[in-house]
Amino acid sequence: MPNPEEALRRRSLPRRVASWVAILIAVVFIYRVATVYVVRPEACAPPERPARPLVDDSRDGREARYPPRSMETELTVVTYNIQGHGGLLNSNHMKEVAEVIRQVDADVVGLQEIHRGTWQSRFLDQAAELATQTGRNVVFGRSFDSYGGSYGNAVLSRSRIPGSRVHHLPGRGEPRSLLEATVILNGAPVNVYVTHLTAWGRFQRASRAAQIACIAEIIERSEHPFVLLGDFNTTPGNPEITPLTASPLVRQAVNPSAATHILTQQHLDYIFPDSGWDVLHANVLTSGPSDHWPVVARLVTRIRSNTTQATDNLTSRQLDAAGQGDRK
Repeated sequence: MPNPEEALRRRSLPRRVASWVAILIAVVFIYRVATVYVVRPEACAPPERPARPLVDDSRDGREARYPPRSMETELTVVTYNIQGHGGLLNSNHMKEVAEVIRQVDADVVGLQEIHRGTWQSRFLDQAAELATQTGRNVVFGRSFDSYGGSYGNAVLSRSRIPGSRVHHLPGRGEPRSLLEATVILNGAPVNVYVTHLTAWGRFQRASRAAQIACIAEIIERSEHPFVLLGDFNTTPGNPEITPLTASPLVRQAVNPSAATHILTQQHLDYIFPDSGWDVLHANVLTSGPSDHWPVVARLVTRIRSNTTQATDNLTSRQLDAAGQGDRK
């Protein structure tokens, strides 16, 4: 006959486990609120440099303004939220992410949810690991420190990356940032912006609106042709994304009805090239270990004879510092 006390202990075990899990979640949440979350948001701080004269070019039935071009080039870009904490439970997570990136063979990849040395990544520097596994150059942009490491965005590039900077974005909750990296393509500089905006749906809509408004100010001051990549945590129909979707400065590369988040089947991940780029093709890749699918676009920029181009004032000294556009 079963021991009544033993049977009672067995029945209570699931409840004890659930209680400890709940306590652990509560401790982690309190830690994040106390050490990571922002209650008083920072003000937007766009670059002090004056905005360069933009090219006015109305085509395809819409107004277009964009930074001037010095030469023609093609570019394949990817934006990918890799769900970096997936590496905690899946030892092959980063290998699978790297395999997706190698298959696309993009010139530039914008990455979100990158961990550097946190326990959630098993203390791995995920940016460096992906650079090694894909044979790309990398720059990391920290959004905040986390559990002994750091967390943020990154850019992988086939060519060298001579410069980068991090713009901290306004908004309450988990700190967010915009990584700006300059890459040299065929001898010409291109700015790549990567971001990951705050989540929590309509509850954080005001924070996302402030972040998007700040991003719009920053990219309007871009000294070079640019591409904006990222997980914006909002769908195309929501009002906070309108400053970008309705802007003459950028165009949306990917069909906004295409789902990019696996669980919610929503379009949350965007590629916004400036309006001087033509989109040859764009699609969502339904592969990879993350809860987001990677988004890919092939872009081309041309010097148009029917528009007045402002002179690109990049000096030879700047090109020398940028490595003359050599590609590895």
